[in-house]
Amino acid sequence: MFQQYNLFPVLTALENVEYALNVKGIANGRARSEAARTLERVGLGDRLDFLPRDLSGGQKQRVAIARAVAPAARRSGRAAGPRADSYARAFASSWAQRV
Repeated sequence: MFQQYNLFPVLTALENVEYALNVKGIANGRARSEAARTLERVGLGDRLDFLPRDLSGGQKQRVAIARAVAPAARRSGRAAGPRADSYARAFASSWAQRV
């Protein structure tokens, strides 16, 4: 996996993922809830308000992964279906087993 996470150091984990969704054109409130849900899927539901400096290397990596997959979970402004949710769970589970 990558070693440089390219997280914004002044944004929380939640804000880092939310920013990616905003760039994709998803409205603020909707982006925030989707970002929180994506971080929960990668096991960081209890770290939403942590800055990158307060996260371990593995946690930073999961924020970066959540940021990368969150925009892909949306199409045409509609929530992704169960298939995308199951993919996200399988990916997070597979990744967690390797760590």
